[in-house]
Formats: sequence, C-alpha cells, structure tokens
Amino acid sequence: MDYDLMMPSIENTQNPTVYVKGLEKLKWVKMLIGEEICILNLDDFNCSNIDPLYKTDTNTNLCNYHCCKYRCALKNVILLRNFVKLNLVNKEDNENV
Repeated sequence: MDYDLMMPSIENTQNPTVYVKGLEKLKWVKMLIGEEICILNLDDFNCSNIDPLYKTDTNTNLCNYHCCKYRCALKNVILLRNFVKLNLVNKEDNENV
C-alpha cells in the first residue's frame, strides 16, 4: 500500500479517528501517520479477540475464498467496525464509521 495515498484521505476527514486492535498495530500506525491524528486501541475498550466476534456473527460471508476455513481480512474489519458502532460511537455518528 502506498501510504502517501492514504494520508490525503485521513487529512480530508473532519476529526479523523483511526481504530486499531493491539499495541503493536498502534505503534506501527503512529509511526506511519503521526500522532496528530487520534488513534485508538480497541483493546483499551475491552474489545474481545477476533475469535468470539466470529462466533457471534453468522451472517457476514463476504469473501468466497475464505468463507470456511480461513480468516478473511475484510470480515475482520467489518466485525471490528460493528464493535465500534455498537460500543464506542454515538448512534448519530454511526453513518460515519
């Protein structure tokens, strides 16, 4: 991924917040985009590991290649986004997540 292309997207967003899962990802993202943008670690909000999120979600099958035996990165992102929408963001702001 060309991170120079990612920055204009973040900079053009009003009050951007980047959510990450885990301390190592937090450090890595801070190194990439700097500390002037709000970066939150979902572990600080008691977000469970991805396994329980997979067990509670039986409806999201987005990827024909990873539907059964492998983990799909797209599904991981959607499960974590749903956690944020349900637990961290005001209902009025859900459209922006």
